[in-house]
Amino acid sequence: MRAIAHAKAKTVAKSAVAGLLASYADTSEKPEGVTDEFVVPFVVEGYHGMKNGDGAIFLQLSSRPCASAHMPLWMRSLTASHATSR
Repeated sequence: MRAIAHAKAKTVAKSAVAGLLASYADTSEKPEGVTDEFVVPFVVEGYHGMKNGDGAIFLQLSSRPCASAHMPLWMRSLTASHATSR
């Protein structure tokens, strides 16, 4: 949350792609390596954090049954259609 709200993170990247690549290479928090599911927080250069009145929406869609069991019905149908269209 510090990276999103306050633009505070260990890594400041030139782009989102560079931040993801730095996250994959970072083994300090997870020695076995970082995957898409557990991205090490980073900030993209030029981002100064949220300001009064800004909002954020967090959404995690998953095709895993244990995760989708807790989703509203409309979200489960989106997840199921996304998983089968790959």
